[in-house]
Amino acid sequence: MFDGGLTAQREPYLVMEYLPGQPITEYARNQSLNERLHLFLQAVQAVGYAHQNQVIHRDLKPSNLWVSPEGGLKLLDFGIATPTQPDPARPLTQMRFLTPDYAAPEQLRQQRETTATDIYQLGLVLFELLTEHSAFDLHGKAFSEKEALILHTEPISPRKYQPHLSQDLAAIVQQCLQKEPQKRYASTQLLEADLQNYLQNRPVSARSPHWTYQWGKYLRRNARAAAFLGVFALVLLLTNFAYIRSLIQARRQVQAEFQRAEAEYKRAETARKEANEEAHNAKSSLDFILAAVSEKSVSANQPGKIKSLLPVAERLLMAQAYPVEKESLFLELIAGIYQANGDYPQAYRVWQKKTPGLAKSPAYRPPGLADYLFAIGSAFYRSRAARFGPALSGPNTG
Repeated sequence: MFDGGLTAQREPYLVMEYLPGQPITEYARNQSLNERLHLFLQAVQAVGYAHQNQVIHRDLKPSNLWVSPEGGLKLLDFGIATPTQPDPARPLTQMRFLTPDYAAPEQLRQQRETTATDIYQLGLVLFELLTEHSAFDLHGKAFSEKEALILHTEPISPRKYQPHLSQDLAAIVQQCLQKEPQKRYASTQLLEADLQNYLQNRPVSARSPHWTYQWGKYLRRNARAAAFLGVFALVLLLTNFAYIRSLIQARRQVQAEFQRAEAEYKRAETARKEANEEAHNAKSSLDFILAAVSEKSVSANQPGKIKSLLPVAERLLMAQAYPVEKESLFLELIAGIYQANGDYPQAYRVWQKKTPGLAKSPAYRPPGLADYLFAIGSAFYRSRAARFGPALSGPNTG
């Protein structure tokens, strides 16, 4: 106000600044989201200045937040403003000075207003700036209906009208519009800080301080660094993946080789055991048969049984790696049993097997050589006699 007084006709007058412009919601209609928020920050700072000077506005609404054509904001109409520290001797008036569509719950309950009342009304204005709708559906309703809605229902979520609206901004609005004053922002400075945090991609206090939320904000603030870290992490991940994959393949190859080696070892061990067992069985069988066919075992009542064991004894003897002397001795024993049982062809055949080892055997040096020659000659003669008839048979020399 520049001046005031009475005219010549005794009529009072006031001289005030002329303010061309529009309400904040009208001015912001064609602006971007960030431009609207910067404009709203001017309103928050203006209300904060009033609070610092101990004044509660009590009637904040778009028409009292006036924006000039140049974009500057003026806070108007302090007609029902009240000090932040009212005189305790001054009773609360029964008259309610308010704008119903922008009234805070404590105003409707006729409770004492505080700076939180202005915070609530700023939240209503911010809701309209973000959605171009009111937080409560109050259009065309009577005062009592409006009062019931404000006092007993929750405001509409701004994301209902703007589904892509940031959750941060929705949380800021919701904290402003808490029905209990103590749950709202404690000051305009805190509200301003959260709006600045949103604009700078920093976490806002109205949201839960979860680490994923804070980390996401950090990445948005540092997009280039985040992109570099993302590429680096991807390269590192792929490198590690390739390395780990090669380790896994190598491990599988080693396991396969080990399993093959283990299987080969088991097969070899099994074969060795089987060979040892066969050798042991063969030796046991040979020892038994040789014992059975020895001269001490031959009796008149066992010739058929003993003779049936001779082919088995001969086959087992050939399968064993006996020294020449021992092998010759065993062959002589088998041939002698064949001859003793009258099977001269088989005796002669076995004597012939013994012949290659004769020169190496010290047992058949003279006079042993003469005994051997007599035995093989006798076996040869007997075998021919058995083949060509009894006319050639001679005395049995045994």
